[in-house]
Parts: sequence; structure tokens; C-alpha cells
Amino acid sequence: MACCGDGPRLETLGAVKILRQHFPQRKIHLIDVVKSMTLQPRSERPHGISDKDFDALFTRDNPVIFAFHGYPWLLHRLTHRRTNHYHLHVRGYKENGTTTLFDMAVLSHLDRLHLAGDVMDRVPSLDSRAA
Repeated sequence: MACCGDGPRLETLGAVKILRQHFPQRKIHLIDVVKSMTLQPRSERPHGISDKDFDALFTRDNPVIFAFHGYPWLLHRLTHRRTNHYHLHVRGYKENGTTTLFDMAVLSHLDRLHLAGDVMDRVPSLDSRAA
């Protein structure tokens, strides 16, 4: 799991707590991205991370649920040339006309229950146990 932003960070931590309660044998990695622009390759941005470092953090073939404080398409554009781009599932802001953090999280599927559900849906070894 990965997150970027204060609200998404809190909800991702909540999702990790839920997953660890129900699946204590599974390892769950959490990556907290402070500056989203560092996700770009170093060839496009001087402060970006190399492909090798990106693969070390996000793996080359495992699903990554990413809670993002902005529009999901922006994160996809920042990572579109990365090896694991197709396994990156971004939850971000959807314009639903809400103003409270809680409403925005729930309506944009950025709350801990939706994030935990995304993990259960996308990690093949959890399919039968999650049901």
C-alpha cells in the first residue's frame, strides 16, 4: 500500500490496521510518499527516483493500492513509464461537491474500508479468505 497526503495517510494506516487484524500472516508494506513529483523518473525530473529504486519500493509485479490526495490520473501520469504501472491502483479525489474530509474520503473511495477492500480484491491469495 502507498499513500500521499495527510488524509490519505490516515486512511491508509487505518486500512493496514484492519488488514493486519484479519490477515496477520500477510506482510503488508506501506510507502508514504511525501513529494509526489519524486515518483517521476530521474531522466524527467532531477529529484525523481531511479527505476531501480522505484522497483525496490513498489516491486515489479505486485499490486499496489495507492491513496492519493489529488486526482488519480495525475499519479498515473507521473508513473506511466514505470515497470509496475499496470499493477498500480490509485484512489484519489473525485469531484462529488463535498467539503468535509470524511465525505470526500468516503465518496472518493479513499476511506479505510474501501482501501482494505481494494487489497482483498487485488491480492490473489486473499480471495477465498476475504470472502
